Amino acid sequence: MPLLIRHPDLESGRVGRTVELLDLYDTVLETAAASGAPERVGARPFEPDRSLLSAGRSIPDGEYGFAEYHRPEIERKQLETKATEAEIEIEGGSRFGSRMRVARTADRKYVRNERFPDEAYRLAEGPVEDAPIDPDTATAAELSDALGRFEERLDVPWATEAGADGETEDGADRGGESTEQRLSRMDARTRQRLRDLGYLE
Repeated sequence: MPLLIRHPDLESGRVGRTVELLDLYDTVLETAAASGAPERVGARPFEPDRSLLSAGRSIPDGEYGFAEYHRPEIERKQLETKATEAEIEIEGGSRFGSRMRVARTADRKYVRNERFPDEAYRLAEGPVEDAPIDPDTATAAELSDALGRFEERLDVPWATEAGADGETEDGADRGGESTEQRLSRMDARTRQRLRDLGYLE
């Protein structure tokens, strides 16, 4: 997916390298001359090499983009509601009801899903995943290795005692809370905003 930004001091142009939304944090700090601000509020320190204004990216595996997709209970509820209204049946084993991690370049993508075998795709014609790559090839192995290094840097276990699907028998997530418990901790304004967006009934 393209990332579009507008900077008052830069001419328009296109850059082909892979970037991440995380890079916007450092870009905004640099643009606002606020690189010291994170220290005052205990946020992640400014990384100048991650800023999109930097001439080069000297960050680990900077040629890859990484993403993590958590189990989206609220979004899944909305999807199920919309599907019911349209009289569409959703398969119980949907990939979008489970946690995923991704490594990608401009033309390749590797997906690790906690419930399904790993998948790899060639994206030569755009972001549509319609050109699978055999997971046993060197190309897939390269992406898998990069994703593994990303996971090591995260230092967050992929599997826990809660089980491979991330839920305990009572329907709680890895943190031990059910969706209802998490929603009950939200303030009224946040819950209303989720309703306005169609995520809650």
